[in-house]
Amino acid sequence: MKAMGQAISKTVAIAEIIKKRMPRLHQDTAISSVSIIDVWEPIEEGVEK
Repeated sequence: MKAMGQAISKTVAIAEIIKKRMPRLHQDTAISSVSIIDVWEPIEEGVEK
């Protein structure tokens, strides 16, 4: 499972529920970050960025 933003807490809760219901389930936790770069390009000529 993967989640970003506000969905992280819900995803963790779902993972905990699944772990309790399924015996011998293995958990592998990885934490990472994602960089999102927003580029704005003007539609009209002569408009500065």
